[in-house]
Amino acid sequence: MIFNQELQIRRCIELILRGENHREILDDQITRMFLVDAVEMLSEVAIRSTDKESVDLDWYKKSFIEDEVKKERQAAHGGTSIKSISNKRKTTKKSVVLEESLRSFEAVRNIVNELSDTELSLKLSLERRKVKTSMNLNESLVLINALALRRNQIRGGRWSSFGKRVEQPLLIAMCRIFKVPPANYLYGERKGLREVDFSLLDQSGNRLKCEVKLMGRGNPEGADSLYARDTNVFIASTLSKTNIQQLDNEGREWVELRQPFGFLRFGDILKRLQIPHSPVTVRGTELEKLIHLSVTDIEIDDTEFD
Repeated sequence: MIFNQELQIRRCIELILRGENHREILDDQITRMFLVDAVEMLSEVAIRSTDKESVDLDWYKKSFIEDEVKKERQAAHGGTSIKSISNKRKTTKKSVVLEESLRSFEAVRNIVNELSDTELSLKLSLERRKVKTSMNLNESLVLINALALRRNQIRGGRWSSFGKRVEQPLLIAMCRIFKVPPANYLYGERKGLREVDFSLLDQSGNRLKCEVKLMGRGNPEGADSLYARDTNVFIASTLSKTNIQQLDNEGREWVELRQPFGFLRFGDILKRLQIPHSPVTVRGTELEKLIHLSVTDIEIDDTEFD
């Protein structure tokens, strides 16, 4: 699928700094990616059934699980996921993925067969390049279940990779807005999708680690995770009153971004930590322009991801 990842990430960073909802952009991309994926899978059903007027679950099992090359899709077509298999079997070797996918498929088939006694009937007809095939209620339910799992894979991968791509440029933008000299912040070279290592340097050269978590309220990997990482400045989308109290008690600095221009608290932190900077005094449209300029030419990791 074609869309400008850099543009979308820059737009998200602007919304985050303004305290506005950036999740709609990601949700729209997830929906677009899923619908493209759904069309591709329906086309695959039509293509792989060129010599059949109708398909059944044994054909689906052979064509979409046993003959599938990609492990992630093999698992989804069977009614499970790579993550679930990994948690259960502590490995995602191809033979194990196939075994668990087939086991899950049989469980899904049994459930579908139980539902076939209902009064509902369904016939899903597909046609591609004058080749027609059809699926009854049972086969359609298995397909719907597989599509739902594939959407979950897209959503999980999208949110995870987005967070890793946006953390570093977000912190750089905040430093730019407060005119922190480049010599007073450091960030590690990105290798794949690893955690970002970003630190502020005070006037004595001490490194003060910063961490960003764009989680929703109640996310289990939230403020608690910073204690194991010796974080000095914690920046989050939302923080509960309990989170804030814990951070204050530990003497750790924090910024809550889901407040109107909540990032401005970063200026107070820079002052307390004795980081060279310039206070931000503009507000309104002038502040919005400053935010836009801060992200205009920041380098964005545009590595393609599913």
